[in-house]
Amino acid sequence: MHETTSAPDAQSEAGTEQAEYTAATPEAVAHSSSSSATPVGAHRRRGRSRAVLDWLRDPSSGYLSPLQRVTPRMRLVQVGSAVAAAGVLAATAGALASVPQDTSVASATFVQPLVERDNQAPAGAQDRQEQANRDNAGAAGPGNAPGAQAKQSPVEEIKSWSTKSADTIPVSQNALQAYAEAEQSLEEKRPNCNLPWNLLAGIGRIESKHGEIFGAKLNDEGSPTDPIVGIALDGSSGVKAITDTDGGKLDGDPVTDRAVGPMQFIPTTWEKWGMDGNHDGKVDPQNLNDAAASAGNYLCGEGEARDLSGEDAQREALMEYNQSAEYGQDVLDAAAEYAQAGGPRSERG
Repeated sequence: MHETTSAPDAQSEAGTEQAEYTAATPEAVAHSSSSSATPVGAHRRRGRSRAVLDWLRDPSSGYLSPLQRVTPRMRLVQVGSAVAAAGVLAATAGALASVPQDTSVASATFVQPLVERDNQAPAGAQDRQEQANRDNAGAAGPGNAPGAQAKQSPVEEIKSWSTKSADTIPVSQNALQAYAEAEQSLEEKRPNCNLPWNLLAGIGRIESKHGEIFGAKLNDEGSPTDPIVGIALDGSSGVKAITDTDGGKLDGDPVTDRAVGPMQFIPTTWEKWGMDGNHDGKVDPQNLNDAAASAGNYLCGEGEARDLSGEDAQREALMEYNQSAEYGQDVLDAAAEYAQAGGPRSERG
């Protein structure tokens, strides 16, 4: 028996759609083939197939598949979802509106330009640098704290002192440096002698004008531009006779000896007392650094060094250097004049 429906409500329509899908199963097809009657679903399928063909010919015909149809229940779900979404958006907007607008914070979140970021130290680098600065300051000690003058080495002290003193007394910087370095060298080798640099400077003045006699100049290495060689010691009036002792090696005279260099050593005395004052591996009487150290070594004497801190001891030592009281006095007068320049030792205290 065939049943038909007209104007079905939403519930009956849903039941009909279910029946349509059931009629399409293989079991339903088999059942319909065994019956002479035509099911209601078959009429609907044929009607829907015709509508699909019409839509393919003309898409404007408005055919809607079951999946495209919106039931009242689905419409209620869509409306509810829209209302809920609108509520969430309204709540979010209200929360954002309630946050105070701090323009300083907002501007701080801007990305820095590449130049600024390239020039910015990595995170933690500034802290590490500050710690390194504190460590260096601690290792340097209070005397080398920022703003304090760094402690000079003895060589630097002599260089600085001789440069400054050359402006106050009539002695070249190279000569002052040679005398001061001789004093330092003898402090190490003859610590009990206490030989002052200005006594050596007094001898240098009387003997060769600090290596600049006859128009010579003292170069940076401490040697005169022209070798200094004294008169022949041939026994003439007022001169002691000393025959040659070195084959003319130092003085160029194979017959008699001559005094040589800024401090006027005769060859035999140089051979005994000569020192390498500038530590260049040579012992040269023409070099004022070597000659001044050697003169000091000679004045300190053999064995237990004499103490030359007082004038009487200095005068006695000078009589051995040159057996003339007048000579000794001239040297002491020049030394007293140069004492006004102080010296590296006196400045160190």
